[in-house]
Amino acid sequence: MFSKLKTSIVVVTVCVSALFAQQFGGNRGDIWTGGSFNFMTIGSNGGGDRDNIFTLCPILRFFPVTGLCLGPRISWMGMFEGSLNEDIFAVGMDVGYVGRANVISYLLTSPHFAFISTSGAYGGGSAQAFFLPFSAGVIIPAGQSLGIQLEAGYSIGFNTSSSQDPAANAFTIGIGVCGLGEKLAVSVVNTFNLMTSAF
Repeated sequence: MFSKLKTSIVVVTVCVSALFAQQFGGNRGDIWTGGSFNFMTIGSNGGGDRDNIFTLCPILRFFPVTGLCLGPRISWMGMFEGSLNEDIFAVGMDVGYVGRANVISYLLTSPHFAFISTSGAYGGGSAQAFFLPFSAGVIIPAGQSLGIQLEAGYSIGFNTSSSQDPAANAFTIGIGVCGLGEKLAVSVVNTFNLMTSAF
């Protein structure tokens, strides 16, 4: 089901972007929208409940001046294992630089606060955290109005609810497609997280 959803999103992206000529370059007045939609399931040979992880992170970035993009950062992650549920809502801001030569290159940071809630058979709880991710990527034109997007990033997080718990950090790799219009870019990216430690 999820592969069909991703395919549908890519098709819509391509169709919408095909209405425009390829001129997007992060100029004043441009808009960069889209998002990442991920699903992962984890099991073990020993049986037991599987971990099912859903992530939804829409993007909407505006260019008040050429090269500089700003936009709200809102995301949700849900982790479900048997009767244990964990929801993480994040709110912050995207700030980045976009340049264009033969390819579109960008640098982004997205500082945000995360609100974590857990529930299950043994009760629930809540926590707050602050995350500071950085990413760099390129959009390689692959036709008149379509590009291949490659991205790498690093994120560090701090549990603001407790000074006893360690920080979390992760490396990320993203790959996706980007529809390119005259004043609009629409990205759909699948991101893989390589967690090195977590609170």
